[in-house]
Amino acid sequence: MEKIGVNNFISTIIGICLILTCFLIFYFFQKYLFSKYKNKVKNVVDKDDDLS
Repeated sequence: MEKIGVNNFISTIIGICLILTCFLIFYFFQKYLFSKYKNKVKNVVDKDDDLS
């Protein structure tokens, strides 16, 4: 087997960390930001149902 160079090893670790960081950012963005909008949409739909 060939030895993995230090630069390749470091760049692989940095790449994996960047991908995991992006997934975490999108997860928290969806969980905390979009939940507010979902509640607003539900409230508007419920109000429309009450009127009819």
